Amino acid sequence: MEEADTTPRDCKPFLAALLEHLDDNRQFPKYQYERRIDAFVSFFLRDVLTAKGIITKGDVQIPEFPIDAEYNSSNLSKNVDYFVFDASQSLGCFVELKTDHSSCDFSQLETYARAFGKPWLSLNEDIEQMRKASDKKQKYRALQDRLSACPECTTMKLVYIAPEESRRSFDNFLADNERPNPSLVSTASWSFLSLTEFAGAKIEGCYQDEWSVVHPYITRIDTA
Repeated sequence: MEEADTTPRDCKPFLAALLEHLDDNRQFPKYQYERRIDAFVSFFLRDVLTAKGIITKGDVQIPEFPIDAEYNSSNLSKNVDYFVFDASQSLGCFVELKTDHSSCDFSQLETYARAFGKPWLSLNEDIEQMRKASDKKQKYRALQDRLSACPECTTMKLVYIAPEESRRSFDNFLADNERPNPSLVSTASWSFLSLTEFAGAKIEGCYQDEWSVVHPYITRIDTA
């Protein structure tokens, strides 16, 4: 019986081959590319935000940070992609990642604006209410334990990472004085980073070689 051919079709280094595989799958309509590339964005996020001067140092990073979406007793929440805390500036950053060229969501940005309008203590109290209502109390406790390392945030910032094509929609949201709560936008700093700007960061630290492999695939999203 003839043995199967086990010779690799492509002998690229694993990381480059994996990213090429994800990028190839991105062409298909039901493939959720954002969820896959998130692993790489999340890993390098604090390095990039530091390189861009948005934070001095990321002391705490939490994915899928829950915020109270309804502001009532329903305990419903929406999740910010990442929360990053910078102790040196008492700065809390909400970071939202978008890879779809038409995914700038005004209602989502309005939710973040409402969250910025709440005191830091109140945001923590919201999480406690969610914990009590959830069947994942241990995970909420882990979240609270991580937040215990964050003194009060005196400054809040939203960093919106998205294709360059979304910049105009983002700017239009900030300039729209007919939103239900336009004054809430002024309670925080809002920054837009195109995926090309994000990927172009010159990071420092242990994984610069790996970043050099990853960042071209993030840039491709902007140019696709």
